[in-house]
Amino acid sequence: MSNLTWPDVFTELSRRKIGRISKTVTRAEQVEWVANINDIPIRITSTIRSAANRSELHFLTSSNARLNFSADFANYVELKVEPPHLPAYIQSFILQLAQAADDRTVVML
Repeated sequence: MSNLTWPDVFTELSRRKIGRISKTVTRAEQVEWVANINDIPIRITSTIRSAANRSELHFLTSSNARLNFSADFANYVELKVEPPHLPAYIQSFILQLAQAADDRTVVML
């Protein structure tokens, strides 16, 4: 199992943008994946999240600064795994595949 990659194990089921539609808000990408690992059907929803607390940024900058404010916010990948109670070795395997597939921090829920 160690030579496998994320696309070898998981099949993309759907892809969509989530969040409010606004000129100032970047919508998050959400992807649903399915796999069958050791005869256990697994469904994962991956969402890219911002690690920056934007509410703090909103109140700490003047209104003029917000209009022209651009920063490269750190992002992380959030994985919602179903079923939630998988054996530890499968959770570890999923996390290893995800970390190898993406440079961002990966968080499993």
